[in-house]
Amino acid sequence: MDSPYLALEELKALAEPEEVHYVSGVALFEGGKVEALSKASYVKRSGQVIAITNDLNEVSNELNGECFHLRVDSIMASDKNRVQAELSKLRKRIKLGKNCPVLDVLFTEGMIILGLQRAERDTKSLERHSNKPFKQSGTLSSDLARVIVNLGKPKRVLYDPFAGLGSVLIEAAWEGLYCVGSDIDHKSIHKAKVNLSALGYHCDLFVGDATQKNLYEVEAIATDPPYGRSVRARASELMDLYRAFIWRSAETLRSKGRLVFVTDSRYWFYDDLKDAGFNVLSVSKVYEHKSLTRTIYVAERP
Repeated sequence: MDSPYLALEELKALAEPEEVHYVSGVALFEGGKVEALSKASYVKRSGQVIAITNDLNEVSNELNGECFHLRVDSIMASDKNRVQAELSKLRKRIKLGKNCPVLDVLFTEGMIILGLQRAERDTKSLERHSNKPFKQSGTLSSDLARVIVNLGKPKRVLYDPFAGLGSVLIEAAWEGLYCVGSDIDHKSIHKAKVNLSALGYHCDLFVGDATQKNLYEVEAIATDPPYGRSVRARASELMDLYRAFIWRSAETLRSKGRLVFVTDSRYWFYDDLKDAGFNVLSVSKVYEHKSLTRTIYVAERP
């Protein structure tokens, strides 16, 4: 429940479900690719629904004698008082073992959802990626960098025109994508190369201006342009930079290609994206601290 809307957008981008129903903390969907959610950052885990009920006595017979490793989540505070009583019904009918299939038992909005787990986010890689040789205050966390890669829906190639220290490129490389990054600051390019190399990854990097057409055509752009207290440019200069970058991205992306970028929520680029010919798919907000709330724009070129 840290950022349910963003998690839902990530689910749609990765699994491509036919239809989604949302209850607090849980998305129920038909069709799609469940296994693709192993690449997720904000979707914790996913799998196949076994039952949706108000009383575990109703499903205990179906699971009678089976072996499971239970993963229990009580999402709504109002459900916490009934968790142990309901689980005792289940434990009497099943065998428990850490090496057995994982059974998610989710309590939310007065209902109990049981699902056989198929995919889980790779928290170890996210932790490893956070330990880069070069770090800087204000750069994207590994989980936020990964989610904007996923929202871009790249099939093979991803481009980051504000590469910085390489946070987005690291996640793209981890997903097995061909990753290309540029930055106007040659020192940042050097640091990004060091960070990628230290983690065992490689991306093509070069010094380049994000307002210029550096590549002929790409299928996805995901990036974290400059903003916040560390940026010395005036607000008007920053807005001009973003607008030029948005228009250049429209020229660089192929049809149905996605542009995903992060910025300070004080700035509004919805109209600029529309003016550049993009279809705006979603606008999400992520609270960081009292002086910064980030906005994530996802737009698609027709």
